[in-house]
Amino acid sequence: MLMRIVNSPDWVQFTLDLPMSKAPVKNYVYCGSGAHLLSAILGQATDMSILEFAQEHLFEPLGISDVIWPTNP
Repeated sequence: MLMRIVNSPDWVQFTLDLPMSKAPVKNYVYCGSGAHLLSAILGQATDMSILEFAQEHLFEPLGISDVIWPTNP
């Protein structure tokens, strides 16, 4: 699934277009693209890229400087 997301031109739209296999309230099935969708929402809410947000609020406080973070084309 990850390579299908990465190879798509719009990761958010790819995630939104995924079919639901079951009613979401009754069953839990992990979907990694949901994390990307959350990052897009956070990016819009903060007016920062998710990498900028993570650098400021996560990586810098932890002293992490060497980060590889794929981004939505």
